Amino acid sequence: MKQRSERTITVQNVVELASGIARLGSAIQQIQNLGSVWKNEDLSIGQKLLQTITNLAISLPMLATGFTTAATSLGLMTVATTA
Repeated sequence: MKQRSERTITVQNVVELASGIARLGSAIQQIQNLGSVWKNEDLSIGQKLLQTITNLAISLPMLATGFTTAATSLGLMTVATTA
């Protein structure tokens, strides 16, 4: 029974790692899209700034969560929990 529990934890860690990597990839892609916003000559400076701020407000927390999730699943970080 104990070995099955260890497998469950391992599978859960792999799933969390995949989730963290997916979040990181999505956040990086959103940040890279900022280049196309600034190259778009049809947008005003105000629109570009608004899109940049909106993009960063969404992607930076996603980036931080992705790093935390991936690092935690690899055992590189410990998350404090209360019992």
